[in-house]
Amino acid sequence: MTWLLLAALASASPTTSGGEANVITGVEPQAPPDIATADARTEALARKLRCPVCQALSVADSTSEAATSFRARIHGLVSAGYTDDDIVTYFRSRYGDFILLDPPREGLNWLIWLGPGLMAGLGIALATRAAMQSATSAKAAPRPAPTDPYEAALTRELDP
Repeated sequence: MTWLLLAALASASPTTSGGEANVITGVEPQAPPDIATADARTEALARKLRCPVCQALSVADSTSEAATSFRARIHGLVSAGYTDDDIVTYFRSRYGDFILLDPPREGLNWLIWLGPGLMAGLGIALATRAAMQSATSAKAAPRPAPTDPYEAALTRELDP
């Protein structure tokens, strides 16, 4: 899977010739932001995207070559005047929802969000049921008659 993402990343490298590196097909860019704004937006967008190599880190936190290339691509698109939504949509269309660190809560992605809670609730319900069955079976089991005369006398005194 990682090799496929890296191959796709290589084809999207910002070093393509002809000046087409900072173009999203079918989307019109707006006016380019100033350098400080472009840097801040690049950082914010890089924090939203998952590194395809590290997978547990954002593009902003990773030091891999792929993350470095992603950051350069993001900066180029921001500097070209594309909106944050355009850039996120661009990466989602190329890499799917996997590229987002915070996947959308729709379709089968609900299992990602609800699955841990449902499994914990099921585990608690099963543990409670087992404990209740154990307590019920312990109460229902008759006590064997004591063989020791002192124990028999104590049992007679304590039982109503």
